[in-house]
Amino acid sequence: MKQPKSDKEKIMDFLLSGHLDSIELGIHIAESLHLDLKGVVEDMDILFNWLSKHTRLTFKHKLLKIHSVEVIDLSGKNLKVIPSQIKYLTNVKKLLLSDNSIHKIPNEIGNLTKLTELKVANNHLTVLPAEIGLLTQLTILDVRENHLQLVPPQIGNLIKLKQLLLDTNQLIKLPAEIGGLVMLTHLSLRTNQLTQLPEEVKNIKKLTQLDIGENELQGFPELLINLHKLTILILDANPLKKLSDKIGKLKKLTYLNASHTQLQSVPLQIGTLIQLNKLYLAGNQLAQLPSQIGQLEKLQVLGLWNNPLSEDEKINIQSWLPFCTTITFE
Repeated sequence: MKQPKSDKEKIMDFLLSGHLDSIELGIHIAESLHLDLKGVVEDMDILFNWLSKHTRLTFKHKLLKIHSVEVIDLSGKNLKVIPSQIKYLTNVKKLLLSDNSIHKIPNEIGNLTKLTELKVANNHLTVLPAEIGLLTQLTILDVRENHLQLVPPQIGNLIKLKQLLLDTNQLIKLPAEIGGLVMLTHLSLRTNQLTQLPEEVKNIKKLTQLDIGENELQGFPELLINLHKLTILILDANPLKKLSDKIGKLKKLTYLNASHTQLQSVPLQIGTLIQLNKLYLAGNQLAQLPSQIGQLEKLQVLGLWNNPLSEDEKINIQSWLPFCTTITFE
């Protein structure tokens, strides 16, 4: 529940309303109304100094154009801090802060309720604030290449989210609330320390792209069988040991990567994935493939390098897939 605004916050809203020509004029009006300006000028200076690094924004004599700003791009500006005064930028829809040295997202981020895109990839974040759950208009959240170990359960409030990118963190688990992301189409969890996925992931019915490569998943997550709209599934570099016999239910798959997953066999049901265009099974312990793979008439790329396939088996595979343009054994 939001706290009522302080007098200082009300004055800041007044100054940034867009109805004034300059800060100086706004402060003069505020003083004439006998308003307490304690902390207001300091907050204003902090906010403008931070925004001055924004190459697309110029403030001649600190003209108040902030109210109309919808995109703030401070990517790659060597920023270390997001000031709490960011809470006054309530009309911003895209906040792009990737490739900096930011250690913390302030709780005040929750004030930016019009945000549709938040990108903070390649920083030094260790946690996401619970207030992230207040950004219910978000469609893209990019937090790749940070140091996150957990994701707050409030993530489940982002019911309009379409892309959630959490690659290259230190995640050891995901909250069950992630199953509430009913509009999510792209989920990327690559290069983390996940040993399992919460069962609630099966509720993300609109998911079309899932990358869970380079984790520590102990076995094929059976819950994935419920995600019938998946077209891209990346599982590589996990100790799966085998693929589920039910994988044939993912009939919309066009791309499947199960390389380096310690497979010793491939289920016969692979042949029912008739939309597959690219299949990667490299770096496993496969001595043979089922002849049903010949049913994959749309397959154009098959990666099989670093498997103990005999020369006879290689010939068989090539004969089963006469229309496959690229079969790589070495």
